[in-house]
Amino acid sequence: MESKLGQSSELISQGQQIRHQVFVVEQGISAEDDLDGLDQTSIHVVLYDCAKPIATARLTPKTENIAVISRIAVLPSYRGLKLATPLIQMLVDYAQTHNFHVIKINAHYYLQPYYEKFGFVYHGEAGKVAQHRLVEMHLHCQIKAGI
Repeated sequence: MESKLGQSSELISQGQQIRHQVFVVEQGISAEDDLDGLDQTSIHVVLYDCAKPIATARLTPKTENIAVISRIAVLPSYRGLKLATPLIQMLVDYAQTHNFHVIKINAHYYLQPYYEKFGFVYHGEAGKVAQHRLVEMHLHCQIKAGI
């Protein structure tokens, strides 16, 4: 498997296709909620299996020092292989090397222990999206030297 990180229109399109399948078709989230207008200003990571896009996530800068990880999606036939872990780690590493001090994530409540393994800490309730209860979590970065 290989991965790509960046802001190209190809990565954005591939990520949106994966998200449409997972969020809109499978989870019942509206396309309008998924396509929130932030893709162009976000850093995207896409994971591939034999050149087929199978998983994605994005990092969106909110301020000079704060970014948000969101839109983590893995195609159904690839779940259970722990593919979200390298996606998240790549975005955390990117944020740390680009001087973001805090990374936020709104996670499904039942995934809180998973994100705690990366160092994220519960910050509060974050509402619901299509009946999915979310919690806000923060990771305070240890800034690394630039790439």
